[in-house]
Amino acid sequence: MGASSDACTVTGPGGTLYIDPGTGSIIIQALIGALVAGVAMMGVYRTRVKMFFGNLLVGRRRKSEDGESEGDD
Repeated sequence: MGASSDACTVTGPGGTLYIDPGTGSIIIQALIGALVAGVAMMGVYRTRVKMFFGNLLVGRRRKSEDGESEGDD
């Protein structure tokens, strides 16, 4: 499958396919929307993962501090 010099036609195994400019615009909008959604989702999950590991480390620090203070008595 290859593209011709005309931006609105694509050659396929069955011949030449015509892509309407409106259809091309919708395809581009869908690709941009998927990209933006992916970036936003990565930002949300990045924050959640950081919070999870931060809380995990704080919990371990508290346990180790409690264990050291009991041993000092």
